[in-house]
Amino acid sequence: MKILHNMFTVILLIGMISTISARDASAVTRESVVTACERTSEIIRQAESIITESRSQIARRSLEKAVILQDRANSQLAVENMNFAYKFTIQARREAWHAIALARNDARVEEKLDNLNENTQERLLRLRERILESGIKDDQLNGLMTRAGDLLEESHMNAHQLRNQLAMNISENAGNLALRAEERFRKVLDLKEMSERRLMLMTRLITRARESVEQSGDEEDKLRLQQAVRSMEMAEQMIGEGKYQSARVSVEKCERILRNLARHISNNKTETIDNELEEGFRLLMRAREYFADSENPAGVLAEADALLLRAREEIALGRSEEAKGLIAKARTMLRNAVQTRNSEAEPGQVENNIESMMDVRDNIGVMLSECQAEGAQNLYERANRHLDNAVGLFEMNRYGQAEAEARIARNMYQRIREICAN
Repeated sequence: MKILHNMFTVILLIGMISTISARDASAVTRESVVTACERTSEIIRQAESIITESRSQIARRSLEKAVILQDRANSQLAVENMNFAYKFTIQARREAWHAIALARNDARVEEKLDNLNENTQERLLRLRERILESGIKDDQLNGLMTRAGDLLEESHMNAHQLRNQLAMNISENAGNLALRAEERFRKVLDLKEMSERRLMLMTRLITRARESVEQSGDEEDKLRLQQAVRSMEMAEQMIGEGKYQSARVSVEKCERILRNLARHISNNKTETIDNELEEGFRLLMRAREYFADSENPAGVLAEADALLLRAREEIALGRSEEAKGLIAKARTMLRNAVQTRNSEAEPGQVENNIESMMDVRDNIGVMLSECQAEGAQNLYERANRHLDNAVGLFEMNRYGQAEAEARIARNMYQRIREICAN
């Protein structure tokens, strides 16, 4: 019974196919087939014109398939087999359109790849010129640029071998490295220029301090002055070797020695103004951390730094009132810059940032288990304190301050990544 049922089904399907074929045969005429073949031939010629200028091998294979199908259509047309002729020419037309699409897509990818490689190459060339002009020496910066250049060459090689998608991925990585190199250059340049400015100031202060020491004749003052000179010379050496962070430490040591020396010589208690100056520099440091991932707001940080340095020089010269005015102006500028940015904080965005930083904190904690870099653990603890402060401020609805603390934590976590990567 089951066999009879299956036979009946087969007979029914054959009848349906015969009916459809008969209906198609009645719908396809020689005139329509000839018209269809001519239209397909025209599209194939268009495809040949487009693919001639393309390097896409896939498009060429698709075009070859279209030509073969069109030849079959013409052969069937010659023997008056209209149904097969129509079928083959329609298939050939679709394949020709597919070949055109492949060629055009490949051309778009090549154009995008060329533009990306060209932009990255220009960025690296401009950066090399800026490095030469600034005299910066930094192994990490040079390493980023070298890796970016190597990736560009690898991208060109893959593009030449028609592996465009792989070439595109490699080129994008090269572009990201170039951007990181630019960011690294800005940070190192800021550190170098700051160290050089303070070193120039120390040179002037040491000259004045030497005159005062010669007049006083105090042996302890002479020893302090010698220490300051050694710190200044060490800073000069560190700058020449490209060790700008070490240079800054030496400059700061020189500054502390000269301040102590100035107080001892003048025998004038200036603890209040010194505290104000230190508070100004602490505020500047927090502002640098806060704005580390963004452009300097209208040069406020650089201007505030210059004001504080002038204030330090005024203190050394015994002009406390002038120094107070400069410190107050610098602190006001820094607070206004931070408050302006804080006013833009949205509660929802701040909450998302804090939650994101909590995930980052966990990831950094895992990283530190394998990182032995000096100072990384201490920086991690400081970042965690800032993040905890952000949570507390957010719960108090102080969204701007919470955003500032979260941003500082994020910059510290990023610094830990850089330290451990090196």
